[in-house]
Amino acid sequence: MALFRRACRFGVPLLTPWLMVATPVAAQTAAPAAAPAEAPARVLPALTLVQLEIDAPLSSKTAKIGDHFPLHLALPIALDGREVIPAGARGEGEVIHAKKAGMSGSAGILSLAARYVDVGGRRLKLRSMQLQALGKGNETAAVLASAAVGVIGFLVTGSNSEVVAGSRAAAKTAEDFALSDNPQPAIATLSQDPKKEEGAQ
Repeated sequence: MALFRRACRFGVPLLTPWLMVATPVAAQTAAPAAAPAEAPARVLPALTLVQLEIDAPLSSKTAKIGDHFPLHLALPIALDGREVIPAGARGEGEVIHAKKAGMSGSAGILSLAARYVDVGGRRLKLRSMQLQALGKGNETAAVLASAAVGVIGFLVTGSNSEVVAGSRAAAKTAEDFALSDNPQPAIATLSQDPKKEEGAQ
């Protein structure tokens, strides 16, 4: 007690060293909270089969190699029994070969490939869709006409190949694709046939 009074008289706080020692000790006793373990990212494997629908009419008469056309997922993509990419996700395909119907009666040819569908602003690349439309040829008629009347016979032509909007095709994913924990809904909803809407009313 006498030591305490003497310390107070000279303004020396004896508790300061204790506080200086106790503070770091108390801090050391509080263990940091463990960081939550991250769940492993889910991955849609390459070569997953997907069902597509073409959204624009195409013809070998007007299409050119390198032309792009709209498409969308006709059915949702599922992984382990859970839907991970919704139907309606928009994408794009490309014309890889186009040949008009020939004047000699050969049919038109149109070969298409799927390129990607958009998933939450990211492109899910596609492959192995070789939708090929063949027109109806008329080679025999052209040959016969040519033999009968000469050059005029080559005016007999085959038909151009056509792909109507709404045509279905299968494709596959081109690479592994990391999935979001919260898959985004389809960016745009498909417009309905006005005649169907009137019938529903």
